[in-house]
Amino acid sequence: MRNSRTRKIPIMPVDEVKKKHRGFFDHVCNGTVYVCIWNDNAVVTLASNHLTHHPVGSVQRYSQSQKKHVKIRMPEIVRRYNTSMGGVDILDKLLSSYRPRLRSKKWWWNLFSNALNLAIAAA
Repeated sequence: MRNSRTRKIPIMPVDEVKKKHRGFFDHVCNGTVYVCIWNDNAVVTLASNHLTHHPVGSVQRYSQSQKKHVKIRMPEIVRRYNTSMGGVDILDKLLSSYRPRLRSKKWWWNLFSNALNLAIAAA
C-alpha cells in the first residue's frame, strides 16, 4: 500500500519504522482489515482481509555492518505476498513482450484483444 492510503489508520508512521531495527513490524486490525508495516531494506505496508502476521517466521538477509547473513523476523503476510507475486510478475512480463500493436476506434476491441492476449500468455 502507498503511504497516502494509510493516513487514517492508527499505525506507526513510516519515518519512525525506518529508525527501528531491520525485521521490526507493527500491525493493527479493525476486525475486517489487517494492516502490517514491516522494515526490511525498505518499509513495506501490506493490508489483507484474510491473513495476519502469525506465524512470525524468520528469513536470512545480509548485514552490511556485521558482514554476514543474519536472521530477521518476517510476518506471514509478507512471506505469502512474496511467494504469490512471482507468477504475477511473469505474466506481466509475457503480456508486455507479446502485446499486439493494434489500434481501433471501437471501445470493445481493446477489451477483447487484452482478454485474448491474457489467455494466450497464460496458456
